[in-house]
Amino acid sequence: MQASIQWVTLENNSNTAAVRGLAAVFNTGKTTGQIRSINGGLYWPQLQGLEGQDLRILFSDLQNWQWQNLELPAGLRKLPFATNVTFEKEVFARAQFSDQGLTGTYDLAAFDKTEDSLLVVPDGRRISAELSDGSITVSGDDLGDAVTGKSQVDGNLERRLPILEQLLSNQEYKLHVPLVEQPSILTWSNPISEGFEFPEQQEHVGDALVLIPLAIDETPAGSAFTVPSVFLSFQNSSGPLQPTPSGAYNSVVGEWQPMTNAQKIWLKYRLPAQVSPANLTRAVIRLSVRAPDREVQLVGQDQGVVEILESKRDVTSTVSFEIVDEKYLQLEEDGSYLFGFNITNAASGDDLSSPWQISDVQVQLSGTKTQ
Repeated sequence: MQASIQWVTLENNSNTAAVRGLAAVFNTGKTTGQIRSINGGLYWPQLQGLEGQDLRILFSDLQNWQWQNLELPAGLRKLPFATNVTFEKEVFARAQFSDQGLTGTYDLAAFDKTEDSLLVVPDGRRISAELSDGSITVSGDDLGDAVTGKSQVDGNLERRLPILEQLLSNQEYKLHVPLVEQPSILTWSNPISEGFEFPEQQEHVGDALVLIPLAIDETPAGSAFTVPSVFLSFQNSSGPLQPTPSGAYNSVVGEWQPMTNAQKIWLKYRLPAQVSPANLTRAVIRLSVRAPDREVQLVGQDQGVVEILESKRDVTSTVSFEIVDEKYLQLEEDGSYLFGFNITNAASGDDLSSPWQISDVQVQLSGTKTQ
């Protein structure tokens, strides 16, 4: 049996793919047949236990080669590989912001099965994406896990989590090594033939993790849209009655800090160019915060006057707020939209005994493109 995990990178409007990964080959007995390729690329055998063999790799042309004098012992052996694969048709993934979120179409050629799909953006954030029958939908309604983008994890995804965690770990982004340079679809699919042949191997199982950039087209003027939170990053900002940005967020390291004193927090958001300019009609704000014995207030400002729009007390998980009054959804002079929170002093009067901390803020914006 041969099992493999494939990492596949595609390009929009291209019919080629770069495939690399790791194969695990299990033999019940010693195998003396030849490992060969009919599609270029390279498999490099695990050499431990092969000492004393006079190994050679023979290339008959750029696409065909074979290992000679290679005897594989019984048991499991790992073989890293890398190759390029050509499809009969071009692959693509295109979408635009609509009233349903981000919607579009795709064709991944030989990768006809799609599971546990994510949309990933350059700063490392991701959200669950639905890929089905050539259609893409990213609604943003599901507040997902930091790695999986999903609120629930099934058996298959649990098995795949170690790979996702390695690819999408925050540490990679702190080191400024982004996985993607533009919004991209990441999906699990069926493995494809790499063009390698193993002796006595009839069954081939495994997974392919496929990455393709997503082309996002401009939303037509006059059309309604919803922008999922993954496309909206914030800037810690000053605001009305708050001359300097709040210390609750460290912009240098990109992390929320534990606090004990009351804070006024203002966050600036900018719409993607594909839906600008626009009239906003709705904002959904999801705040993940632990603030026992305190009040969390959503605030808005109308011509410099700050008003408390909604309050929640003793918050220890994720809470949602909604703004539908357009006077609190107006464009600032610098082209941004401003949203604010107040975290009050502890009701007991003992702030030190009731520390609080925000862990995440997600904002989803809806409106109509005006031009």
